[in-house]
Amino acid sequence: MGKTLGSLDLSEFEAFGFDETASKRGQNDVTVFVDMKRRTQAGVCATPGKGKQCVKDFKAWLQAHGGSAETVLEVVCDMSPACWAAVEEEFEHANVTVDWFHVVHLFTKAVDDVRKLEHQPNTLPKATRWAVLKGKGLTDKQKRALQELEDGDFLPTIAWRIKETLRWVRQAQTLRAARWRMTHFLRHARSMLTNAPELDAIKKALNTLPAPIHRILQRCSSTYSTARMDGLNSLFQAVRSRARGYRNTQTFITMISMIAAPLRFLFNST
Repeated sequence: MGKTLGSLDLSEFEAFGFDETASKRGQNDVTVFVDMKRRTQAGVCATPGKGKQCVKDFKAWLQAHGGSAETVLEVVCDMSPACWAAVEEEFEHANVTVDWFHVVHLFTKAVDDVRKLEHQPNTLPKATRWAVLKGKGLTDKQKRALQELEDGDFLPTIAWRIKETLRWVRQAQTLRAARWRMTHFLRHARSMLTNAPELDAIKKALNTLPAPIHRILQRCSSTYSTARMDGLNSLFQAVRSRARGYRNTQTFITMISMIAAPLRFLFNST
């Protein structure tokens, strides 16, 4: 396996994405790097651990396979400031793109946190959870729960309205329009908030947005997303579940390579 991957030619490598997965439940992280230009078998490297050191190790691995950090023009990752700092340090010419999925996930989790806190002192309508978490395709029961929330002026309603307003930002057709809509979204969302401590989660989500805003808006000019990485991660986790976890991280990395690396192309070229 190592000898086969060693023949991988990355001289035309231009864009990559990376994400973490775990070889065991809640521990033994592995960072997987994906070639965003490849349509199939895009996984090119997996390293144990996570964070800045993994990005540094990948840069060395890329150079050992004929690639160069200077030719990398775009990197797709999540909303981790540590990841941004590592990419900007190791890949100076690359633009960092934060996929819209991570923004929606941030606010969806915040809405659920508000719902849980509000549910402790007050009894919320049944089916509230999925009524506020699902974007479309609500059942009749969920629609009634959402209407009851709005009529009762519950705090999760405020958080839900803020999350749903993100759709308006997402629908912007140009970078200029997206920047204008994001600015007005932040202003409008903050005006909707009250001093209730239950809304702290949604306040934290709003305060998280200004720092990566230019990376989020980069998606307007990018053709890449984290969808492929999320799909691959589901395959990695399915393999992990079937094996009931891997005590040896290197064994899990080998399985990742068998699933995602371009082994068929490499075998045919040797």
